[in-house]
Amino acid sequence: MKSHISITIAQELVNELKRLSRQQRRSLSNLMELAALEYLRDKRVTRNIHTSSGTFRGSFSRKDTYENR
Repeated sequence: MKSHISITIAQELVNELKRLSRQQRRSLSNLMELAALEYLRDKRVTRNIHTSSGTFRGSFSRKDTYENR
């Protein structure tokens, strides 16, 4: 279900968004939704894999792995 919101943005940005929405034959609302989705995808946190420079000797030390982070 979609929700209705009200936002305040610079007039120059509104003009550019309207131009782009006409060019792409999309509604302004659809263009804003796509822009928000892309922004959120860009900001998603990825999980990093921590490694150490040591060699594996059958066990590992948390100190060796995390001390330089």
